[in-house]
Amino acid sequence: MAKINGGENPTAEMVWTRLLRYIGHWHALGYGYWAVFEKTTGRYAGSIGFQDAHRDITPELKYPEAGWTLIPEVRGNGYASEALATVLLWADQTFSSPVCCIIDEENKRSSHLAERFGFHFRDYVNYRGKQVRMLVRQ
Repeated sequence: MAKINGGENPTAEMVWTRLLRYIGHWHALGYGYWAVFEKTTGRYAGSIGFQDAHRDITPELKYPEAGWTLIPEVRGNGYASEALATVLLWADQTFSSPVCCIIDEENKRSSHLAERFGFHFRDYVNYRGKQVRMLVRQ
């Protein structure tokens, strides 16, 4: 199994919990995450979408939160750009509010991608004892 966000290998319990969270978002809020697959091989490549995680974060996130993650084996192939363009088009047609994201300062790739797609730095937020960047896209 691929590592989650470059961290630990997920257990079956972690995968099941994530799946239920993703399904629950669609049923409760009408939005959530999509799975990303390679077109040529059909291999699972990651996930991308929006959530309202009710994070214990200061300042709080007031808009749907965009998020994306790809397995390490497919990074650098343009999949994140293609997927983000697609979900942001969907968001522009669906949400009446801006969308936001939080990105670790060290994650330069995601920061660059977000900024390329119109996210702008808004504030530093404290999440789980770490300062991360909050970006907003109008």
